[in-house]
Amino acid sequence: MPAAVTETIDVDATPETAFFYVADFAHLDEWDPMFDQAERLDPDEPLGEGARFRVVAEVANREVTIDYRIATWDPPHRVVLVGTAESFVSTDDIRFAPHDAGTRITYHAEVDSDAPDWVDAAATPLFKVVGKRTASGLRDRLGS
Repeated sequence: MPAAVTETIDVDATPETAFFYVADFAHLDEWDPMFDQAERLDPDEPLGEGARFRVVAEVANREVTIDYRIATWDPPHRVVLVGTAESFVSTDDIRFAPHDAGTRITYHAEVDSDAPDWVDAAATPLFKVVGKRTASGLRDRLGS
């Protein structure tokens, strides 16, 4: 069973602005404090299904590189990115809906590792703390 977290935040940005900023994971290091580097691997292609990104995080004093690709592209409502690393797969399902004068973003992330299920389950509380920090960073970038 993968470690999972869901966070919902309200931001001032329009759904279109929020969607295109968040969907472009080249910005991930600007709003997710877990990541030190982020880049688009195919910048000459349009942003959309199949777009690829490489992000680098430091986890337990170890550099971890994750290659993401956009698997689902439904602007400005939903984007799903699937990231692969040496020992895990991360799926980030992000939804956008108009809310008051801005946007409600629901961010669901799952990380499925090669470790036994009990290890993934044990990581869930830590993953939830990281999710709250990520949501806070996104709220700071898009206004609230």
